[in-house]
Amino acid sequence: MTRNLLAHAASKVIIHSRLRRELIRRTQQQPSQSLRRFLSKTTGLVSQSTNWKSIIPNLPPTEYIFDSQSQKAFAVLNIGVGKLCSTYASEATKNDMFFAESPEGKGCFRFVAVIVDAHQARILAEPVKPAQLDQHYHSFQTAVESLNDTYLHYGIVFSIDLRHENAVRFR
Repeated sequence: MTRNLLAHAASKVIIHSRLRRELIRRTQQQPSQSLRRFLSKTTGLVSQSTNWKSIIPNLPPTEYIFDSQSQKAFAVLNIGVGKLCSTYASEATKNDMFFAESPEGKGCFRFVAVIVDAHQARILAEPVKPAQLDQHYHSFQTAVESLNDTYLHYGIVFSIDLRHENAVRFR
């Protein structure tokens, strides 16, 4: 009864998230009349609003220099695909990391605040610096070195493969 349950559930989640991303992409362009009708009947499927809350009264000048007095900084940003919460809202936040594309290329960033003025909202984020190559997977390497016999061999092979994998690159 439960054979391939995990694979089946994972494929449903992947399909669901891909459909959601495709719907978001199409709503950002010029949505057709039928797509607008569909989204009006399924309001919870794709959040079409962006909002912010938790005003930061005194953002340190080291973080950002305000252009004018009309700008305000907020610590929480809700967007259609998720929520970003900076350390100004909660010291123990785990929702402050995201991937994005900047003029320097794709990378990982830490959300600091959303800066809002009368005309636009801008995200203030800092890039995540990569660790030195010899520090990558340090705790995993320590665990591999404590293995014996064939476990040690397979652990070393896996460690080498892991170090040469280019799935996530830092710039």
